[in-house]
Amino acid sequence: GTRTFADQAVSNTTASPNGWHNTAEETVKTRTEGNNTRTARDHESKGYQTYSSSTNTVTIKDTDYADGGSALNFDFPINLNNHPYTNWEAATTNLFYMNNMMHDIFYNYGFTEANGNFQKINFDKGGTGNDDVVALAQTGLALGAVNNATFATPADGKSPRMAMYLWNKTPEPLIINSPSNIAGNYQATIPTWGGTLTSTPLTKDFVLMLKSETTGTPYDGCGTFTNTAEINDKIAIIYRGDCPFATKVKNAQNAGAKAAIIVNNVDGMINMSGDDTTITIPALSISKADGDKIVKELQNKVIVNGSLVKTEVSYIDGSLDNGIIAHEYGHGISNRLTGPITNANCLNNLEQMGEGWSDFFGLMITQLPTDKSTTKRGIGTFATNDAIDGSGIRATAYSTDMTVNPARYGFLKTYGNSDSPHNT
Repeated sequence: GTRTFADQAVSNTTASPNGWHNTAEETVKTRTEGNNTRTARDHESKGYQTYSSSTNTVTIKDTDYADGGSALNFDFPINLNNHPYTNWEAATTNLFYMNNMMHDIFYNYGFTEANGNFQKINFDKGGTGNDDVVALAQTGLALGAVNNATFATPADGKSPRMAMYLWNKTPEPLIINSPSNIAGNYQATIPTWGGTLTSTPLTKDFVLMLKSETTGTPYDGCGTFTNTAEINDKIAIIYRGDCPFATKVKNAQNAGAKAAIIVNNVDGMINMSGDDTTITIPALSISKADGDKIVKELQNKVIVNGSLVKTEVSYIDGSLDNGIIAHEYGHGISNRLTGPITNANCLNNLEQMGEGWSDFFGLMITQLPTDKSTTKRGIGTFATNDAIDGSGIRATAYSTDMTVNPARYGFLKTYGNSDSPHNT
């Protein structure tokens, strides 16, 4: 996606009378701190670990805030090809912006001081104050925690903690060189078995493994092959199904293939099980959508050439996924408003609605003017490097179109406790 920059703070003077950078009367911060939130990077996870809801304290170093200087210019560079830590100022700014936007927008819908909102100073409008959001960008990695986001909500008068983590980026070890209409880098998962990829690309033409048996599908790599001479010294393309992954790859290896790519037969990615120590060629798996594109070209007798290369572990920054930020802030709203604001512990049972409500906050705050009720909307599509119209991290995407989102209340009986409350 593209990043746009707000020319000035668009704070709501009703919701934030002193703007976003005042912590009290006459006190203006030049950094990502104000009456509604303290937002800082947390690379060492010290903020996360020192936060205490009971004593209402947290340790944040001055150097962990993004500072816009006296001009309050928070236009920091960003390069998504680099490690998220190198973009910490831009990410911290975005997290600060979103926390303030959530505060101001939902103030208009009744999440005010008297109703337990998050502010350091409450301007004598009710509520307790001293509960601005402690928002931590890029936290967790030092503790080995990724692929998550959390919002800890104490009762009115004590600051909540928003923790935004990094997300593992699925590597793109497959590069299609030609034909040009499908050229590019492709996501793939690599199993724990098989040969290893190196930083030196393995470049070969692709080939379909064609079998004589009529069971399964013609290209599933299970059986007797009619084009072994063609398979030799190529990268074999094989459909999932009919026999184990390791069997398919071993068959390709026996036919002289230099690597094997398994194409999923349903949507999404797969992690390939198997433990055949005699397999020495690299194996990886790709999505059905990507694989179908390759197979179509090969069926049309087009030469497809590609490279397999080892990729470094990389991450996507949850602090840049505005849907997830809105979702987490939504937990703060629903925890404060379900029951009296003096008790933020009403949403703990398996069928509690907080996750669904928070998803709605995320969908509401990121909707486009062109979106309709039937538009397919996923949660966490940026964090998971999914397509804009991808399914995201939930069991089903959101839409009123039942072919896109078939979920109904009867699904609940199929969910185990580990599936809830998110699937619920």
